[in-house]
Formats: sequence, C-alpha cells, structure tokens
Amino acid sequence: MNSQYPLVSVIVLSYQNSQYMTRCLDSILAQDYEAIELIITDDGSEHFDATAVKELRDYIDAHKRDNIKNVQILTSPKNLGTVKNLRKALAIYTGDYYINLGADDVLAYGSVISDYMFMMKMYHYDPWLLCAQCARTDAELNVKGYHITNQDKFDILSRDPKLLFSRLSHRCLLISLSSCYKRGFEQKVSAYDTAYKYAEDMHTFQRMARRGITPVFMNKCTVLHAQGGIANNGGDYSIDIIEQFSKDKRLMFKQEVEPYLDELFPEDKKAFHKRLQWEQDSLVKARLLWIKKLSLLPLLKFLAQRPSFFFELLRSLTRFSYQKMGADLSKMPIKSIFIAVFAMLSALFLLSVDSKLLKELLEKLLLWGIGAGIACLAVMRGVMLLGRLHGKG
Repeated sequence: MNSQYPLVSVIVLSYQNSQYMTRCLDSILAQDYEAIELIITDDGSEHFDATAVKELRDYIDAHKRDNIKNVQILTSPKNLGTVKNLRKALAIYTGDYYINLGADDVLAYGSVISDYMFMMKMYHYDPWLLCAQCARTDAELNVKGYHITNQDKFDILSRDPKLLFSRLSHRCLLISLSSCYKRGFEQKVSAYDTAYKYAEDMHTFQRMARRGITPVFMNKCTVLHAQGGIANNGGDYSIDIIEQFSKDKRLMFKQEVEPYLDELFPEDKKAFHKRLQWEQDSLVKARLLWIKKLSLLPLLKFLAQRPSFFFELLRSLTRFSYQKMGADLSKMPIKSIFIAVFAMLSALFLLSVDSKLLKELLEKLLLWGIGAGIACLAVMRGVMLLGRLHGKG
C-alpha cells in the first residue's frame, strides 16, 4: 500500500444502462485523487459487445490522466445478477479500497475519493468502511431528495451495532453506492452472498452489524443516484428479474432477520412486520403494472408458459383484497368467492387489452349478440307458425 495515496478501485456495474456510461465515467475521470483503478463489469447487456468495449476503452484512453493507474472492462455472455457481477470485479481488483457505482450514477464532485481517503486517515484505527449521503435524482440528475435522513445520521453516528442492525432489519439506511470499503471487507462480513441474485447490499450491511462492525459517516453528498433501477421496481426490467429481486428480499428477511427477531427494538420489530406486508403488496402492484404493458396475445402466451404466475397473482390479489376489506375468506359464501375470482379474471383481461382492440371486440360481440337475437326470434317465429299449421291440420 502506498501510504500517501492508497490505490482506490472504482467498480462500475452495468446492465442495460450503457447509454449513461460516459456520464458516469466523466465523473470518475474528473476525480483529483492520485491513484485510481477503474473496473467496468457488464452483466450481459444486449448491446455490450466487442465493438462497444473497444469504443469504451478508446473513450477512457482519450480522457484519462495519469491518476488512472489501471483499466479493466469485463463482459458476460448472459445475465448473472448484480451479486455475481460485483463478485467478478472483486475477484480481480487490486486496490487497497473499493467503491462501486451503477453505470447510471455519478460521483457528485471532483474530490469525492480524496475526501473518502482523508476521512479514513482521520481515525486512530483503520475503519472497515465509510458511508456518505446519496441523492435521489431523475434520469437527468435533477435532485429529488436524499436517502439518509437526519434520524439515520444519528443512528449511524451512534456507532452502536445492535441499534444499527435493528434499524437495518426493515430498511437499508446505509447506501452501498456512497460507501467506501477497505480491502478484505467482503471476507470479513461474508458479504455479497450468491444465494441472492440482485440484492447485494442490505444483507451485507445486516451481517456487518451483527459482527459488531459499524461505518464511519461523512456528512457530504458524494453520489447522485438515478432512480428507476430494480430496487424500486423501475426501468424496463422483465417480470422474471422483478420477481427474482422480490425473492431475494424474502430470503433476506427469512435468513438474516427472522432468526434474530428477539434482538430488534420494539419499534423496529413492528416496522419489520409492516415491511413484510409492504413487500407483498408491492409485488402484486409490480405484476399488475407489468401485465398492463402486454397486449392480449402475448399475455395469453406468457400465462400458458407460466401458469404458476397467474395462480400466484390470483392468490395474492385475493389475499390483498380481503385484507383491505377486513373480511375472513373462510366465512365467505362460495358464490361470492367465484364472483370475486371472475372479477379478477375480467380485470386481468381488461388490463391486457388496449382500448382500440377492446372497442373492436365489444362491437363484434354486440353484432354477434344482435345477430343471435334475430336468429332466436326467427326460430321462435318458425316454431310458432309450425304449431299453428299443425293445429289447423
């Protein structure tokens, strides 16, 4: 380690957001810190091919200064998930410290890394990690708010690992993007467990707190984080990715929190149970929003391939509806349950059909209904005439 300028590895994680990559790189290349390693690792993006890699390397070579000591660009033939994508970079980084960003995030100002290193040196011990404030922005980086609240700051500054774990049981008040980690942190806390695919941060911080490790806090906003990623069910992610992320969170609550419920403060235990319900409701809403994007035929094809998706959604909708109404499903008449199921099926159908197609379908049904009505009248009239003729005979 260079005692004056320890090497800092900046890891940029990319998946289907390479259109923002140069903006992220510009914020890294503008850093005034003297020793930076840059690692870009893409997780199987559609257009991240050999040509894209060459263009990216050419851009970096054209804009970098002497402080960029090493550049590595990693690719993957398929989507591995955030956890494995990050671990791929951590297997090769050579820095004494590391930070990780998304390709659509940017460092907020030109001396972020210098400030991180200055803060690390302020302490008589060698902290395992430092965390700072992170701004929530839109795609154009207009600030909409901040992740860490004033109460969060007090909790972090308390340096109490039990309090921190209790808070982390239901809310990730620490932000991975605006954190700086000492080399070996990942082994120290058993971070980035591959049992999880997309959720890399919250279980890592929970394990950290349970091992008695707390971060130092720098009261500066160091990262601008563009909203719309998978963590808030945003972006154009497939339903498979959204559901896997939800599965990650359910697994995290089951493995990382439920065995330690007795250690939670009363207010956090209550908030934890509310979070579980919120996660269930959010998944239902995410599924419905995704269905709404599909036209009828693609939806029917998807349901034929994944019938379990439909039945799980139906079950979730039923549970959600009756919870909101405060009704006991076991006491409902079977007729009412069938009516509810039929209504949900109808709602799914209407969600999947665009208005123009629905209008055409209704017009056809109306014409068919009128035609069928005329045909029935004609048959009835014929029967009546035959009856009269038979009577006269």
